Amino acid sequence: MNSAISNRNMALLVLGDLIAYVFSLVITLTVRYGTIPSGSLLAKHMPAFSILIVIFLIVNLGAGLYDKQS
Repeated sequence: MNSAISNRNMALLVLGDLIAYVFSLVITLTVRYGTIPSGSLLAKHMPAFSILIVIFLIVNLGAGLYDKQS
């Protein structure tokens, strides 16, 4: 049971990071173009940004940011 709770907490942290990363992409495109980006503009930038997201998640995992705090 403890392992299931730990996995759930880790998944919530990763999901929160994913939401923050996508939100930061939207904010960046909004500042760059001066308007809320359309779906096609997001789709155009998402492939390159998804590579960065994967790298950020690997670095965070390697740094132990998703481990259980004692």
